[in-house]
Amino acid sequence: MSKLLGDTQSQEVSENSIAIQAGRDLNIGLSYKDVKEICVDLIEANFPILREEARQISMQYVEEFGGKFFERLQSENSEITQEKLKDPDVQAAITTSLIHVARMTEKSYQEILCELLAEKIKNNEDEKNLLLNDAIEVMTKITKNQLLFIVFMHCLRHVGSVKTENGIKTIHPDSSVHFNYYENKISEIIGEDIYKIDEFQLGYKGLATTNGVKSYTKPLNKLLAERTGKPISDYSNDIIMQENDIFCSTFPKLSQMIRKFGFDNIRDLDSIPITTLSQIIANAYLKQINFIQ
Repeated sequence: MSKLLGDTQSQEVSENSIAIQAGRDLNIGLSYKDVKEICVDLIEANFPILREEARQISMQYVEEFGGKFFERLQSENSEITQEKLKDPDVQAAITTSLIHVARMTEKSYQEILCELLAEKIKNNEDEKNLLLNDAIEVMTKITKNQLLFIVFMHCLRHVGSVKTENGIKTIHPDSSVHFNYYENKISEIIGEDIYKIDEFQLGYKGLATTNGVKSYTKPLNKLLAERTGKPISDYSNDIIMQENDIFCSTFPKLSQMIRKFGFDNIRDLDSIPITTLSQIIANAYLKQINFIQ
C-alpha cells in the first residue's frame, strides 16, 4: 500500500520525482510510483470485484489516469501536495474520480478531473472546496454535450480577450480581436459535434438556473456589440434567428452554435445562466486544453 495513504515515514527521492528539502537532512519526494500506488490502492479498495478481463481494462485506464495526475501535480508545491494526499476528503475526491475512470474508461474525463483534483489540493477555502467536491462528482454524471454547453456559456459570459501590460490584465482595446474571439476562437473550442441541450438536466445537475427566475442582466447581443463594435445592439433578442438577419450574418458561426444547442432566439439563451459550479468545471476544461492559465 502507498505510504502516502497513511504512513508519514520519509521516502527516498527517485527519478521523475518532485523533491524538496524538509528540515536539514530529510528529503521528501513525490514520484510517479507514489501517485500510481495511491490510484491502484484506492480503486482496489472501493471498486466492485470485476471479471479479470474487465479488471485489466479498468486498471489500464486507472494507471493512465495516475500518470496524468502525476504530471499535473508536478507544477504544484510538493510538500503541500503530499500532506493533502493524506487528507480523507482529498482521497475521497480521488476515489470518486478513479471509479469514474475505471467505469467509463475511454469515455472518462481524465484531464478535467486531474485539473479539478489539483485545484482541490492547493485550495484552502472551505466554500470553494465544497464546490470542487461537487464539480468532481458532477463530472462523473455529465455528458459531453452538457460539458461543451457550459464551456460555451462560460466563454461567452466569463472569458474574453485581454491585454497584459506590466502584469496587469485589462480588456483588449481592439474590437477586431474580440470579434475573432467570439466568432472563431469559441467555435474552435466547441467544435461541431453538439446538439440540442436538455435544460431540465442542466438544472437538475446544478449546472444552470433554468426556472426562469434569473437571467443575464446584459443581453448577449448588447455585450457583443460593445466588445466587437458590430451594429447589433438594437437587434431584437426575442425574435427567431434567421440566416439573413443582421445577427446571423454578422456572427454566422456563433449563431449556428446557439441554434444547434436548441435556442431560436437570444432571450432564451440568456435565460439560463450557468452556475458557479459550471464555471469551475468550464475553467478546468479550458485549462487542460491550454486556452487559459
